[in-house]
Amino acid sequence: MPQYARNVTAAASTVQITDLRLEPGQITRIEVIFPPGCAGLVEVDIRRGAATLWPSNENEVFIADGYVIGWNEEYDLPEATTMRLRVNNTDDTFSHTIGFLFTVRDARRVEEARGLLSFFAQLRRGLGL
Repeated sequence: MPQYARNVTAAASTVQITDLRLEPGQITRIEVIFPPGCAGLVEVDIRRGAATLWPSNENEVFIADGYVIGWNEEYDLPEATTMRLRVNNTDDTFSHTIGFLFTVRDARRVEEARGLLSFFAQLRRGLGL
């Protein structure tokens, strides 16, 4: 599965927004890497256009220090999509770099999996299960 990585550096007391283009398919995993030293002073969210996708609640952000926030996902990308990676550095002294990693199942494999699921669902119905 293709993986898309991007490091985003925000200078002291700035917000940095960086676009990352993902090819069609399905996002299966996302990781946000906070290196040691962020000290809870760096806020991160992931957007598509103006809408915040992660964290799921609109007015929240990810904050960590020396930690990788990662989760499995099933987010469909029917076409090439640009994700907006937003890093808000509230540290008034140091810049900070946050890593982002997206694992994407390519569109062909998504359709193959859906076809198999549909086949088995029809088979179960046909067998009265």
